[in-house]
Amino acid sequence: MNLDRFSILLSLSLALVAASSGVSPASPSGENVMHPVFKPLDAAGRPVRDTGKPVNADKTCGACHDAAYITEHDVHRDKKVKATCIDCHFADGRMTLEAASFDQSGALLRKQVLIHEPTAANCGRCHGIVGGPSGPVSIPEGFEAPTVPGRSDSGFHLTQFGGAIFSPQKISESFLNLPVANDPKRMTRLPPSSLSF
Repeated sequence: MNLDRFSILLSLSLALVAASSGVSPASPSGENVMHPVFKPLDAAGRPVRDTGKPVNADKTCGACHDAAYITEHDVHRDKKVKATCIDCHFADGRMTLEAASFDQSGALLRKQVLIHEPTAANCGRCHGIVGGPSGPVSIPEGFEAPTVPGRSDSGFHLTQFGGAIFSPQKISESFLNLPVANDPKRMTRLPPSSLSF
């Protein structure tokens, strides 16, 4: 594994652990008090408040951050999946863009800057079952509802078709019946066939 990839994986892992432990620069109301307000931009680099077009995370975040480098070295890229800054760093994986969300210049109001370190819930929006810092990981209600491979309507796509479960919890502390749950040498990636319910 090259050093760049290792650094990114380490950073993401530490961010997930910190987020799951409750460490955050967010105020009690949820907004990020450290991140400056900014103008959400469309693909042409124009403010979405004026154009009404969808937010382009590369243009918006790339105004200050090296979005090209981040995208190039993102672990999702290896899987040919586009996960944006907004998917991972905004509460609920989306930005609120109603008319009342902007100031006169077209920047988001402070209370709308809901940026944080990625949380298990952000990962779960695409990856499926997630566990938090408290309580055991368990299979949620509705997990066995029929789904179509390649679509994530249920929110459990990667769990159902790839066995992915995101959690800071050790497998041995979960209520999942896994054959390697007590093997400390085993990584947490298990084939879907090893899941039993």
